[in-house]
Amino acid sequence: MSTPGYPLISELQERNRRNETLIRQLQSGTAHRAGNGDPNGVVAGKVGDLYSRLDGGAGSTLYVKEAGAGTAGWAAK
Repeated sequence: MSTPGYPLISELQERNRRNETLIRQLQSGTAHRAGNGDPNGVVAGKVGDLYSRLDGGAGSTLYVKEAGAGTAGWAAK
């Protein structure tokens, strides 16, 4: 059930339960994805893309695609 005024939060919670990846295209053409686990070797992207790790901890919650093509080149911040 979604919280009134916060449909995105309930949507994120439901998708997280199904372990899906959310993609939101930003105006700059980069993408912001969210999901569980380390994106290296799993999530394809281009330099400048962001990945929010929903099950991350200190130093492993936000990743930036800094190099490479395909699924390599994600750096934890």
